[in-house]
Order: sequence, then C-alpha cells, then structure tokens
Amino acid sequence: MSWPGRTPDELLAGVARMLTTMNDAPNGPELEPDLWDEQRVRDRADDRIAKYGSRAYQVAALCDATGEMAALSQLRVDPDVPGWGSQGNTAVARPHRGHRLGLLVKAALTQWLADAEPGMRKIVTYNSAGNSHMIAINEELGYQVSGAPSVETGISVSRVLGG
Repeated sequence: MSWPGRTPDELLAGVARMLTTMNDAPNGPELEPDLWDEQRVRDRADDRIAKYGSRAYQVAALCDATGEMAALSQLRVDPDVPGWGSQGNTAVARPHRGHRLGLLVKAALTQWLADAEPGMRKIVTYNSAGNSHMIAINEELGYQVSGAPSVETGISVSRVLGG
C-alpha cells in the first residue's frame, strides 16, 4: 500500500513499529535505541513535513496473515531543492526479513515517484557502512556512491545529563 503526505490514522501504529525496527539495522554500538510511538510519528515526522512544505511519500508491505506492517520505505521532496528527493527510512520487521521486502518497497516507491514527481532526477540516501543489505538493495536499484561516507557524531542524552 502507499500514501502521500501525513500518515493515515489507521497506519500510525504500524509506522511507529517500523521506525522502531530501525534499531535492528546495523549501526554503531554506541547508539541508544530510538523508540517511536504514534504521537512521535505525528510530531516528528508528519508535522515536520507540513511545517517545511515538503511532499512525503510512503510505501508499506502488509503481512497477509496478520495485516501488520512488514516493511516501509519513506521519501521526502523539499520544494526548495528542485529535482531532488531525500530517502527516509526503509525498514523490514525482523520476522519478515529475507524475502526481499526492502527491495520491493523501495522499488515501488521509486516507480511511484516517476509519475508523482516527474521533475525529480536524483534521490539522496545515507546508510551505515555496516548495513550491507541496504547497500546491496541501493546498488541493485542503481544508486551510486557520490562521495566519501559521511561521519555522524553523537552523544547519548543520559551522558549529557550526567546519568
């Protein structure tokens, strides 16, 4: 299934689960879990899109047996950066991994964008160097490395607060 813009109310819980699933992706061991709930999806994802005037696109795969969201891919288009899309998260829930769902939702999103955003010529995405599965998906879809990997730095909130 797919939808533009804000996450429909009936999909909020599934999107929150998928964004929390990103904690399973290969990342640095120092990163703290990033937990999402329905309100955070509204506040941090949907409302930000509205505030910045971005256009958002999301594609999800639902499990036939349970109806739960099994995979999700997100992309944002910023009106101030014509021709470019910014890939958000692509996540597959652990029980559904190994069936190429990451590739399928990301490919479906790309196909949809060809019609929805005909002026878009490039998509930027970032991956952890250790996430070989997503790197392989991006290579299969034709993404090309555009430069040296960026380095993210961070510090845990508990460390800043002295805990």
